[in-house]
This record gives sequence, structure tokens and C-alpha cells, in this order.
Amino acid sequence: MKRQIITFMSALVICISCDGADEQPTLDSRAVSLETLDQAARETTDCLRDAGLAEATAEYDPRAFTFVFTVRGSGEAIDRVVDDCIDGSYEPINERWQAANAPAIEAANRDLEQAVLGCLEHRGDAARSGGAAREDSKRAAPAAREACLLEVLRARESPTG
Repeated sequence: MKRQIITFMSALVICISCDGADEQPTLDSRAVSLETLDQAARETTDCLRDAGLAEATAEYDPRAFTFVFTVRGSGEAIDRVVDDCIDGSYEPINERWQAANAPAIEAANRDLEQAVLGCLEHRGDAARSGGAAREDSKRAAPAAREACLLEVLRARESPTG
């Protein structure tokens, strides 16, 4: 069975409101700590293992601001189990974590996009066109963009990167 990596990045913007100044904050309005997110990931991994996916793991990726869940196997039944476990334990907490860290995530994404653009320009796959550079990057051939993305990520993982 091939290894299937499942990463959930929330792209949702969560609106949090409080009706009264004297009210205690609700769980939904409190900031989520990394420890809380870690606990949700452990609960999700337990759910996956309890459902028969014994080799399920979760590892935090600080560059993506999320946990990456890894399971062995593929197919609709496994996908349903993974979706149910993640939706039940992890995703509600992860949505709040992502919202609380939105500025840092956006800055990291901008930095990554600039690095990919630089790679594409170096390879000649994107025209240098001032303010339209980001759009040029998006229009680059998907294979070239993917190759540059992998190159940038590998460079950031290396001790000399």
C-alpha cells in the first residue's frame, strides 16, 4: 500500500464576536495554544488508530502552521475514516489556530512565493515584469512551478539553506 499524506490547511476566515463586554469569553473566542492544537492532533491520531489505521502518525510542520497526518493505505473507506477523525477532533481547533496565526501564515506564504518566483526567473520560466511578477509566477508551467517549489522547500530544509 502506498503512503498517503494528508495535510489540511484551513483557508477559512473565522469571525469571532462577543455580544457583551461583561461576558466570559467562549471557547471559540479564546486563542488556541500550540499545546491545544497538539492535543487535538493526538486525539485525531488515536481516532485513526482506533479505526484500524495502526500506523497513523501526526507531525507538526512549523512552516505550514499545521499538523501533517500520515496513514498507510488508500481508498474511499480510508478517506472517510480520515475525514471523520480530522473533522471531529482536529479541524475545529485547527481553524482557530490558523485564524490566530493568519498574519504569520500570510507572511510565510508571501516569502515562499517570492522564492519560487526567483527560481522561475533564474530558470527563465517567468518574465521579469515588475508588479506583474507574481501573476507571471502563477502563469508558469505547472511542472516548472512545482519543480521550483520543491527546490525552494528542499533548500530551506538543508542545514546550509
